[in-house]
Amino acid sequence: MKNLFQNRAVGFWLNLAGIVLALVGIILYALYAADTGSSNVWVYIGLVAAVAAGAAGLITDNDLLVIAAPALGAVSLCAFITDSVYTFVGYFFGLAMFGDISRIGAIMRICVVVTISMLALLISSFMRKDKAM
Repeated sequence: MKNLFQNRAVGFWLNLAGIVLALVGIILYALYAADTGSSNVWVYIGLVAAVAAGAAGLITDNDLLVIAAPALGAVSLCAFITDSVYTFVGYFFGLAMFGDISRIGAIMRICVVVTISMLALLISSFMRKDKAM
């Protein structure tokens, strides 16, 4: 276990942080979905697949996995924003038609966490995971 974390570069730690934030995003979305009574399976699929691709990218050197993790995070973020568009419209324009503007805080938290996770995974895909020997 100690050898797994020795001689790791910044890219490894940034990738690991992106994976942890994606897991936090899954938990936040699960709490949001339980509270609202509706969920989108594509949000779960995208985030779980991003975690799996990011974790696999930590232990293997595969170019497809490196870019798949942030792309899958973007899929889940787009699916979530698409489901929440009425709440955004209601909040920003003061309309109370379809969205529940009391949920804007939870929606923004999920969007910020998933966006930071996606950016961390994307930036780490251009960085080395191991220190040069």
